Amino acid sequence: MPLRSVNPPLLVGITLEGRFQVKERVGADALTRIYHAVDQQTGSPVLVRMVHPHLAGIQSFADDFVPRVTAVRPLSHTSVLRTLSAGRHEMELGAFLYVATEAFEGRNLCAIVHGRGLLPPGQVTIIGIQALECLASAHKQGVLHLDLRPESIVIGATPDGVVRPKIADFGLGSLAAESMVRPTLGGTTLGTPVYSSPERLRDEDPDERSDVYSMGAILYEQYSGTAVFEAGASIDIERMILEQEPEPLHVRAPQRNIDPGIEEVILKALRKSPADRFQSAQEMAAALVMARGKESSAEAASIAPGARRDSRLLPSTLHMSVSGMTRRAYAVGRAEIIEAVRAAALAPVEEANHGSVIILLSEAGMGKSAVLDEVIAGLWGGPVGVVRVEGRRALHGPLEPFTEAARDMLGIRRGDDAKRIARVAKYLRERVRLSEEDVERLLDRVSGRASSLAVSLDVVEREEASSLRSFFGHVLATVPSVLFVEDADALDPGSAAFVLDLMESTQRHPVSVIVTARGEPWPEWKASNATRIPIGPLDDKHARSLVKDRLTGLDAPPEAIDAAVKACRGSPLMLDLCAQGMLVSAAERKGEPIAAPSQESARTLVDTALRRLPKDARRWLQCAALAGVRTPMALLEEFAPPSIERAVLLRECAVTNLGRVEGEHLVFRNEGVRDLIAELVAERDRRDIHRFIAKWLSAVHPARAPYEVIATQFEACGDYRAAAEHFEHAARDLLERGEPRPAAALLKRASHAFQSAQDDQNALRVGLDHVEALLQTADGKAANDALARLERIGPVSASGLRARIFARVARAQGDPEIALKALLRAAEPSTGKIDPLAHFEVQTDVAALLQELGRVAEAEQHAEQAYELAIRIFEENEGLSMSDSLRTSQAAAFLARLRASMRRFADARAVLGGALDHAMSRSDEASASRVLANLAYVASCEGDLKTAAAQAERALASARVAGDRSAAARIAVNLGAYQVKLGDLAGAGETLVFAKALSRSIGWVDGETLARDALRRLKSA
Repeated sequence: MPLRSVNPPLLVGITLEGRFQVKERVGADALTRIYHAVDQQTGSPVLVRMVHPHLAGIQSFADDFVPRVTAVRPLSHTSVLRTLSAGRHEMELGAFLYVATEAFEGRNLCAIVHGRGLLPPGQVTIIGIQALECLASAHKQGVLHLDLRPESIVIGATPDGVVRPKIADFGLGSLAAESMVRPTLGGTTLGTPVYSSPERLRDEDPDERSDVYSMGAILYEQYSGTAVFEAGASIDIERMILEQEPEPLHVRAPQRNIDPGIEEVILKALRKSPADRFQSAQEMAAALVMARGKESSAEAASIAPGARRDSRLLPSTLHMSVSGMTRRAYAVGRAEIIEAVRAAALAPVEEANHGSVIILLSEAGMGKSAVLDEVIAGLWGGPVGVVRVEGRRALHGPLEPFTEAARDMLGIRRGDDAKRIARVAKYLRERVRLSEEDVERLLDRVSGRASSLAVSLDVVEREEASSLRSFFGHVLATVPSVLFVEDADALDPGSAAFVLDLMESTQRHPVSVIVTARGEPWPEWKASNATRIPIGPLDDKHARSLVKDRLTGLDAPPEAIDAAVKACRGSPLMLDLCAQGMLVSAAERKGEPIAAPSQESARTLVDTALRRLPKDARRWLQCAALAGVRTPMALLEEFAPPSIERAVLLRECAVTNLGRVEGEHLVFRNEGVRDLIAELVAERDRRDIHRFIAKWLSAVHPARAPYEVIATQFEACGDYRAAAEHFEHAARDLLERGEPRPAAALLKRASHAFQSAQDDQNALRVGLDHVEALLQTADGKAANDALARLERIGPVSASGLRARIFARVARAQGDPEIALKALLRAAEPSTGKIDPLAHFEVQTDVAALLQELGRVAEAEQHAEQAYELAIRIFEENEGLSMSDSLRTSQAAAFLARLRASMRRFADARAVLGGALDHAMSRSDEASASRVLANLAYVASCEGDLKTAAAQAERALASARVAGDRSAAARIAVNLGAYQVKLGDLAGAGETLVFAKALSRSIGWVDGETLARDALRRLKSA
């Protein structure tokens, strides 16, 4: 029986091996669902852990599970969580893998730190010594752990009341780590390299010194509050482990007062070469014992357990620490909402094969991000993986928020050199195990490099989007996961559709989706399992608490706090800014009572917060505010090289609580605050900053940002010609990718920019392209208005365009006959000297409208003229443009289908044969595939299924050569149908299996369903 998920309640009451009787469900971790049970042989309590289905479903894991886990049963030490048995249990509803261990009630290090704050250094040292002694015992018995993480160190009381750590997952953890790799960080650390030794990353044979390194990494994190190396992507963590030296603890966390002797031990454990580390866990434990006696004085000055507020002062406060230990934002008064979101986030491991959907709705400044930050911090080291996507990163391109998130996960940026891209490609192939096609197209997407596919850009767009979806599907399927989508109302339509797909998938897969928005984001987001939670203003009690928290250490009169609470109307953002204003007031008026700011506007409060900062920090925030949603740290350091250490500068920025650092980017917590900071930049500085940003972004090829982003910066600094050129470049790329709606918006901006540059000729040229793009969106009214605006700039000669606009308007009003008259008038040779491309568009529109009206014979005449025009354009351009070849094949396909509907099969084949010759003359496999697929269709209409199957096979081969997986999937579905009708059941089965797998890989649900249903019918036959 295949391994599959079994609902948790169904396990309660069963007996495993005739020995372990399952009593109740108690929780979950990254590897298993956990149950209390009783060993009926001894009467002792035990834990039974059922391996998560996604992990048990990995064949290599399932094959090695029992031998690897049972091999560690002989391990015996007071700090080892003893393994009693492991196996596979079969039930009527499915089978699952399990491991039985001794019972031990406790919490892992991640849960403890999140619940009470960082442990005192002295306690960390004791835990480290005991854990190392446990490792030393295991090593002497010939067992390595090789997957040490904070989650695998559980602190609790033994039966005799002694509190001590126990190390879990011997055998199980390393097997899981070998079976899966996660390219992103957040939530569980399973499958990430955060605690891996350099030799493990180099695939060298590990020994006990590898466990020594991992313990050093865990203790470094427990002492400092941050991981040894921090970045947003697993691949960047790997690079840093292999190449960079750890920052000394006294630099990373000066307020923790870590004893120099302790620091020396930790840094020695983290050396790159195993030969330079402690040679055994016992040796490292002895070194910690020696250093421990010297840290008593430091202990007195360290952070007390539970003082979570102080953790804001850690160096990583401004940034989303890999370790998740730092306090990031205020979520006062949101306990119930946080608990509801946390429960939804954990649903993928609490339920069987499904998750939850929550939509958080509130006005700006009410703390949506604070709620997410608090939940995500609490998920660090938990059982679910975390992926975070920001809607504010949506540009004009489709799926841009997901593209940006993928860049963060992979540690890759637009314009990165070939060497770095090759390293990421190797990582994706060998460790993440993406297909070669998905690797190449994903990297084309995120790096901005030219596509290697010899197809039109609309096919490139479709392929890259499929690879992006495949990548996120892989990331979310690796472990039970939760997707957080911030500012969902800012998403582009493509991203919104993807989020909706993921919402619907939560009903069948272990993934949850949590989104935030200012208002109802998308009307179609009506998932039946979605819960909408409004976030309103804070009540006065919690508002006072937030202000007092911010003013800790200062004696603020109650009336000043009450005045602040009244002025801010329950907005956490405004309350925080108001408290900062009070701090500035106290600093400027030493000795006088603290008073609430006399002015209540957010602009004034932000200005006050900025005044607290040193000049370098203030200039960084100003530059970042003008740069956009996310600003690379490299840009800021080049713009204003800091006169103080970067870590100190970031701590200064953190005091304002206005932003955070994510990886190598400065990100504002609130878009409105960013806008206010931008407004406060002096006009004399504003243009200079925008000019610097534009030149920095465009200094390399591919550029460091999309062209529309660079164009906006040029526009803001007054370089309108450069802005227009960049807007036009971005728009043409979108048009060729089959995205006329966003292209129209950019072409409009390009035309206006040319006008501002006093270049009316180019303004008219691009303006006409804007009208054409609007026509492609079927918005005739907008096209008509745009053309009228152009006529105010200068004379416009566009009779064909006017006719098409008029036709669009008429069709929108439900009068196709008037539309047809306008198009026919424009199609007449006497209409005027319209260029061949415009004439082609008119003839195509006429043919399509006539077909819609049922006048097929007339439609065929105009389709033939359109095809002849396409051939003429192809030959005049000498077939140099891929779009010319695409136009020819599309025109031929339309004409051939019209002729086939009239049963003029020979004529249909003739036109397709000519189009095939043109496609092959340019080695355009994508167009050839389209033509061959239509030849197969014509043959099937004739009843010649043998020829239809042969042509479909050729079409499939061409589509695969071109790399057009979407076309290949559709052709394969049709080929399978032809083969079934021919009685070639073996061939049909093979084709349909391929079609099903390919449809799944590109996210074509209908294709997967068609292929699956056809396969079922084959089996029943």
